Amino acid sequence: MLNLNSKILELERKKKLIVAEEAITMRKAMESENPETLVKAMGYYDSINAPKQQVKSFFVDPNYNYHTDGYLSSPKGVTGNTLRAMAKSPIIKAIIETRVEEVADFLEPQPDKYSPGFVIRKKLGYFKGDAEEKVTDEDKKKIELITEFLLRGCMEESLDDICDDFNTWGRKTVKDSLILDQISSEVIWNKANTVPMGYVAIDASTVFFADNYSKDGRFDQGSKIKVPKFVQVHNNVIVNEYFDEELMWGVRNSQTDMRHNGYGESELEVLIATVTAMLQGDAYNSNIFKVGSAPAGIFRVQGNINEGRLKEFQSQWKNEMAGYSNSKKTAFIEADKMEFVDLSKSNRDMEFSKFQEYLIKLACAVYKISPEEIGFSMQGEKSSLSQDSGKEKIKYSKDKGLKPLLKFLQRRINHSLIKKIDPSFEFVFVGIEMDTEEKELEMAMKKSSSFKGLKEVRRERGLPDEIDKDDVILNPAWIQLQQLKQQGEQMAQMGNEESNRFVEESENPFSKSWHEDEDNVMAKDFKKFVSKELVNA
Repeated sequence: MLNLNSKILELERKKKLIVAEEAITMRKAMESENPETLVKAMGYYDSINAPKQQVKSFFVDPNYNYHTDGYLSSPKGVTGNTLRAMAKSPIIKAIIETRVEEVADFLEPQPDKYSPGFVIRKKLGYFKGDAEEKVTDEDKKKIELITEFLLRGCMEESLDDICDDFNTWGRKTVKDSLILDQISSEVIWNKANTVPMGYVAIDASTVFFADNYSKDGRFDQGSKIKVPKFVQVHNNVIVNEYFDEELMWGVRNSQTDMRHNGYGESELEVLIATVTAMLQGDAYNSNIFKVGSAPAGIFRVQGNINEGRLKEFQSQWKNEMAGYSNSKKTAFIEADKMEFVDLSKSNRDMEFSKFQEYLIKLACAVYKISPEEIGFSMQGEKSSLSQDSGKEKIKYSKDKGLKPLLKFLQRRINHSLIKKIDPSFEFVFVGIEMDTEEKELEMAMKKSSSFKGLKEVRRERGLPDEIDKDDVILNPAWIQLQQLKQQGEQMAQMGNEESNRFVEESENPFSKSWHEDEDNVMAKDFKKFVSKELVNA
């Protein structure tokens, strides 16, 4: 056992010696003045430090037959055209258009700190919190340049007719994201491929992963041979190829399911049955007014009626009773006996409204939007916790639906545009919380009344610590404090004046001899004693 341990220790020592010798040899080679030795050393260094393999896992289904067409098709149950047709149904269109208009409010530079919009700012570190770096004049010029580029959609006038302005791009992109769960925008570069010169939204339903970008179900692992990442397909034929930096691409509802080949899942895919039921319910209700009849009643005939007369009655019914304009009319027919049958005892067909309300709630839940935002006030909904449940629902809708959508767009813009122009800056949507001056003032008051002093709160708002002596804050606590301070100063001043007066009125014992003071009784007695007893004697 001791012999085995000694052998193991000896092997460890030799390993360390080999590593040390390798390091010394490598250092000498890197410091060599021989170009061939230096090149070999750099090549060896790169080879030993390169990652062996980045990822081993499959991301797309390796058994899926996608190599035949040159791209990874999306195995969705419906095509992009079908999804767009579904998005034209009234409820879905109301949801999508509402979100588009909400996002459009953020597609302009923020006019003031309380309004929605966007800003270009110096990129903050992860641990700096809300502290902003100092912006130089040069930074301001870059911010202005980037902002103008975003708003215009391009750097040069020659691209104005090709590229989208920011508002147009945002509206197109949000619609594609909410319908297809995919955005695709071509990024136009300069000839040297160093700076983006413009961007334009393209049909996201035509953009797919290139199959050579994924080898055996694994995405490209950084091969030295650059291959296109995306392709544009028209009529099942590849018409364009894009490298990674040439396309702004993204999905919101990403998933690990290999069968989806890296694509997302649109909300409309989840709502196929719901939208179908909506359309069927609308068609059913419309059909009642189109071909149905709603008489107040009918006469039941007793006795024999010949076939010709019965057909005549059926024709009369279709011509005179069908349609909303003939509702509530009464039909007659000749017979031996007649009896009136009342048909207006109930209105059960209108119970479909509950079903329609249920479908609307489902659609809004999937899109994370409140029915109140699209103009539907659901019946029988009252909150026991708040009297204003509508505002709470809309706030929840903004937090769970609008915010994630804005942050998704923000990440895509930073990754594909801002980072390529200048990585020290970032694009940020602001005003999402819709803060107002009243809310900010309320928060400042809460801070000053709980754990912060007035000077600290004034510094946060960019104000000097001290208030102008000629000014006043209309707050009872502050006024009372100032009155106490003023009373203290007055009392101190009165005390000083009394003390000064006492000193002035008191005799300074060192100003003249005590016996020279005519008001001093002892001095007078002393003078009498001297003149009487000493001088006269």
